[in-house]
Amino acid sequence: MVAVEAPAAVPSEAQAVGAFEARVKEYVALHEKLESSLPKFAERGTPEQVDKNQRALGELIKAARRDAKPGDFFSPGIQALVK
Repeated sequence: MVAVEAPAAVPSEAQAVGAFEARVKEYVALHEKLESSLPKFAERGTPEQVDKNQRALGELIKAARRDAKPGDFFSPGIQALVK
């Protein structure tokens, strides 16, 4: 007899979308928290200030998500919907 492995459970579209939306909300909250920790500049910062700020934010996000791996954000369930 040959053992047949059961197929992995595939989340429904609603589950995949709901989980994705939750991950987006988490990411937005992280982004806003980290962005608020950066120095503020005048209403219209210079291009150099904006560039420096955006690079600093990128480094903070990379540090906060250092353990992130492909598929964490766009899980297989949501990948199937957006392909």
